[in-house]
Amino acid sequence: MPTSTEIPVYHPDLYSASAIRDTYPHYAALRHLGPVVWLSKHKVYALPRYAECKQVLLDDQTFISSGGVALNPVANRVGQGTTLFSDGDDHARRRSLLAHRLTPRALRTMKDMVDEQAVAVVEAAVAQRTVDAVEVATPCRCPSSPTWSAGPGRAASTCCAGPAPPSTPWARSTASRYAHFPRPSA
Repeated sequence: MPTSTEIPVYHPDLYSASAIRDTYPHYAALRHLGPVVWLSKHKVYALPRYAECKQVLLDDQTFISSGGVALNPVANRVGQGTTLFSDGDDHARRRSLLAHRLTPRALRTMKDMVDEQAVAVVEAAVAQRTVDAVEVATPCRCPSSPTWSAGPGRAASTCCAGPAPPSTPWARSTASRYAHFPRPSA
């Protein structure tokens, strides 16, 4: 007779204001519970550990993205036809169109511009004690965009997927410059 493995359940709401303000204890609790955890508030499974996430992301035959990757049906509907919401050959084709713009070499060309934008965003947030992420993200002058142009009278991008992951040395140094600013009060 086959044995069943009981999936641990996590009851807190990961999208509550308090959880969003202090995510790390939730992430640690999820990792402690196991490689697969049922999120009862959201009625989905979570993979809180790196190895399982990597395994799932590399298995696009079993775990498809084209049906949606968000926990909200509106986002899943709006995301259709994008790289994130694609699989197989379609995903490979879409990714090949973007990949050369997201290499470390291509991203290095944006360092100064991103640093300037980061300084401006943080200074404004500190002065106002609030941040609207949508307002901050658009418009975003992003040289990796197909519509970017530094020349006068030329179009500039109004969308940016982000310049580089926080693991890059210059992103870490930019973030560390602002670590001393006070966090907004709850």
